[in-house]
Amino acid sequence: MKSTMSHSMVPNGIALTQSEVEALAYKATKGAGLPWGIAEEAAFMASWFHNKGVDILTPLATHLDQIKGHAWADLIDPSGQVSALCFGPSLGEMLGSCQSYDLGKMRDPVFLLPFVDACATVVGRGFSVTVDNQEIALNTQIRACNSVKVTLLDTPKTWPRPVAATYPMATKDHLDQLAFATYVPATEASRAGAGSSQSDND
Repeated sequence: MKSTMSHSMVPNGIALTQSEVEALAYKATKGAGLPWGIAEEAAFMASWFHNKGVDILTPLATHLDQIKGHAWADLIDPSGQVSALCFGPSLGEMLGSCQSYDLGKMRDPVFLLPFVDACATVVGRGFSVTVDNQEIALNTQIRACNSVKVTLLDTPKTWPRPVAATYPMATKDHLDQLAFATYVPATEASRAGAGSSQSDND
C-alpha cells in the first residue's frame, strides 16, 4: 500500500511535518507489535526530537527492528538490555523522589531525553543523562550501553537553537513497511458490507 503522506525533497533527505512524523512513529511502533500506549509515547518522542531539528525516526526504525517479536517482560527487564522506548514513559513515577537514578543496561538511551525532560519540567528541575559516565546530547547514537544514570539538577536544561529536521527516504519507506501491519486486510464480509444498500433504519 502506498503512503498518502505528503513530503518534499530537500538536499539531505525529505522534509516531514510534525503530524507526519508523529503518524509514522505511531503506526510503525504499533506495527512492530508494541502496545498502543507505547506507540503514542513513540509519537510524542518523535515529535519532541523533530521540534529540536533531530532525525530520531532513523534510530527508531533500527530499534523497532531489534525489539520486534520480543516479549514485553524482556523489554523492561532490568536484568537485561532494557528498551529505552518502552521504559522511558515510566520515569514519571520515579523522578522527583530522588536526586539521581541508575537505570542499568539499555538500548538507545537517547530515547529517554523527551521523557526525562517532561518529568523534570513538572518538578521545576534541570537534568543530565549520562551513558557509561558520559553525558549524552540530542544526536547521541549509542545502540547499547552498560550504564545509564539520570540526575536532577537545579539549573534548567537548555537546548541548542534547532534547524529544520530532515529524514532519509529509506527511513520513511521502512517505517511505512512496519506501519503496514496496522492495516486490516479486506475480507469478503467487509467488501460486502461496504457496498450494502440496506438501511439500518426500521
